[in-house]
Amino acid sequence: MMQVDGTEKTQYSMTYVGYLSAYCKANNINDTTDKKFFLIDRSAKDFPPGYDHYFLDSGSEFLASIGAAGKFVTENKADLMVGSFLHELHPLYHRTISWPADLLLCLTWYTSPFYFTSYFFKKQQRDKNLTFINGQNRSIRNYFLDHVGNHMDKVISNDKSIRLSDLDDFCSDADRNFVEYCNSLYDIDQTPEKHVSTQEITFGIDGKFGNTRASFIPLPEYFTSRCVVYPETSFHNYSAFPTEKTWKCVKAKTHWIFYGGARSYEIMRELGFRSIVELCPDHINDFDGLEDHVMRIEKISKCCEYISNNNGIFDSNDAKDILETNYENFHNPHMSLERSLQPFIDRYLGEK
Repeated sequence: MMQVDGTEKTQYSMTYVGYLSAYCKANNINDTTDKKFFLIDRSAKDFPPGYDHYFLDSGSEFLASIGAAGKFVTENKADLMVGSFLHELHPLYHRTISWPADLLLCLTWYTSPFYFTSYFFKKQQRDKNLTFINGQNRSIRNYFLDHVGNHMDKVISNDKSIRLSDLDDFCSDADRNFVEYCNSLYDIDQTPEKHVSTQEITFGIDGKFGNTRASFIPLPEYFTSRCVVYPETSFHNYSAFPTEKTWKCVKAKTHWIFYGGARSYEIMRELGFRSIVELCPDHINDFDGLEDHVMRIEKISKCCEYISNNNGIFDSNDAKDILETNYENFHNPHMSLERSLQPFIDRYLGEK
């Protein structure tokens, strides 16, 4: 048996091992190894010796949430286990294992009748084409809203002020320049109020089935809009971190357009999820390869404008196929799990 150890704070990510074992069994892959693995908590200052491989565990959060323990990665003492999927052009691609816990949690919370969130997903009359739904209004998100807001039928943004956008050690130069630009562009609230989406909700009697944030509850607009436009949690180039914002759209059979990093839409297609921007003209939907965030947002805005002015696009067979394919790949996420699990097998179990 494969030995994977960690601390109390890394127990959540230990579930990866269970999925890995099931995947190997289903695909007749031998996962027996003498190698020993250790998951390092992102707040750790050191780690025990004697293991063959170490992974810095983000708790299934996105790459930028690693914190001070990121030094173990930069010093080549550990590889990464994060919630983000990285593109092959990312410098850490070959050292990163992706663990899409948000997808698997949403699959349970939005389908199992033990979770009250599953009862929201009912077919409703769609009376809006494009709706913008914001989260905590950081400066980069406000910039995105400034550029796409005029093309929306409705805008939902509950923050009364603009929050600081943070930087981290894994930012690219383009990421860093954009964050600094947006932070300088607006009057930043240094003590913002707690956002409504961060409130705790519980599942089951006396919280028997756990808890999470209120952001996992789908707003009515996910069912009354044909397309939801939003900034995803991570905007870093050459990575994608699809969260409940995306999975609410997919489960509700609603089209999605998000602001994320360069190649994030390509990664989503690899996972089996497509956006309606594919149906926009090529000269405006070619933004995914752009590292420059300003240029990418400009083209996303043009796609929103095009869809707003040509809303018959929603009734096309291609648009309907996108919704059905997304829905199927949410309920049977084999493409996402293969993208998550196979690299571990190839890189760590396949070594001689």
